[in-house]
Amino acid sequence: MLYRSIMDEKLIIGIIAALSILPVGAYTFRADAVNNRLYWLLLSSSAIVLSGFMLYRLQLGWQRGLADSLFVCVAVTFVIYTLTHHWFREGWRLVVLLAPYLFIICILALLAYEAELQISRHDSNVVALDGWTIVHIISAVTAYGTITLAAVAAVSVLAQERLLKAKKDSNWSRRLPPVADSENIEIISLFVSEAVLVVGIASGMALQLSSSGSLLALDHKTLLTAIAFLLVGLLLIARMRMGIRGRSAARYVLISYLLITLGYPGVKLVSNILIA
Repeated sequence: MLYRSIMDEKLIIGIIAALSILPVGAYTFRADAVNNRLYWLLLSSSAIVLSGFMLYRLQLGWQRGLADSLFVCVAVTFVIYTLTHHWFREGWRLVVLLAPYLFIICILALLAYEAELQISRHDSNVVALDGWTIVHIISAVTAYGTITLAAVAAVSVLAQERLLKAKKDSNWSRRLPPVADSENIEIISLFVSEAVLVVGIASGMALQLSSSGSLLALDHKTLLTAIAFLLVGLLLIARMRMGIRGRSAARYVLISYLLITLGYPGVKLVSNILIA
């Protein structure tokens, strides 16, 4: 079994994709790291490798498995970050948290891939793609990617505020983005994720209506996603009306991320592996 796993083409390519994240993360952890050509080369290389692996896995269609969903979410998150982080003065520093987190998700995806192969003895089932299905998939992974960025930015806010409160000038405080930049990444990512979630919920309702005749399926995924959607909406309103920010806002962001994680990859973990 170990030999077959090592020789498995998809597993080897998946390991390469996971390892591609580490160089840019290691670079930003250096004390002399700057936003220069080397940083952009490492960042772009990681984004290209992850995108290539995503396209490789999707060449036969959308896979239902947990492993493929996790890898696609990692790739989408990293690409979104690569394309947008330059809008923020010190946003490039967020990769010091983002890279190791996405690497851990890739490792979990590889473990899930092995578990799914053990259970089904073949690759994940392919979903037939039509108009509404494509819209729903794109909106779902984009929403998860943007709220992942918001969650990582929230962790950065919590870490920086803790260090400031302790009045410690540590290496971490110099490697992380300033609180203002982290909060800007957090709030803009939340706005985008909320808008995309509207599309995701609407397309999901359209798919449910066409398949069962009802608008909503009262399952765990729908319930958790709806709660997260409402929580993000309330947080955005509170931010605009009452100026809520800092640790309070960051905690709500992380709760929303937890709910969406339970509703998307969490449900796949239970249905595809734990009770398969």
